[in-house]
Amino acid sequence: MSHLCSLPFCLAHARRKFVEVVKTTGSGEGLAEVAAIAEIYRIEECIRGMGAEQHLSVRKAGSAPLMAALRSG
Repeated sequence: MSHLCSLPFCLAHARRKFVEVVKTTGSGEGLAEVAAIAEIYRIEECIRGMGAEQHLSVRKAGSAPLMAALRSG
């Protein structure tokens, strides 16, 4: 799960594209993707300053399911 370490930074580019889609089309699916990414950012904010084991635990429980949904969507 080490790829989760830079998760928010990787998502910044994808988020910009989803935001553009929402702006130009009003896509509900795009809006849901932006909301999922916002939740991942919120999780990252909550775990800032915690140890590596806590990061991994919270990411497995919170971020990993959101990432799986983003990948499958």
